[in-house]
Amino acid sequence: MNASVSTREPGRKHDVVALRDVSPTGCRISSYKTPRVDDHIWIGLPGLESQRATVKWVAGNECGCAFDRPLHPAVLDALLAKLSA
Repeated sequence: MNASVSTREPGRKHDVVALRDVSPTGCRISSYKTPRVDDHIWIGLPGLESQRATVKWVAGNECGCAFDRPLHPAVLDALLAKLSA
């Protein structure tokens, strides 16, 4: 998967990042500016309100984020369909 989404750290402007993977509980993104482990960020997924997430790991320019509220499976299916269209 390679879709563009937006992220925002509290008190900062939005950044456009590459969404590499998404699941009900979180996602993997890559960006030239990676947050630190335990940072809280907002992730703007297409067709959904921004999801608050916590950065769980960072490797190079990629990071894994856990959503504060998991996505419902039907919402994830609709999101994946939108991203693949």
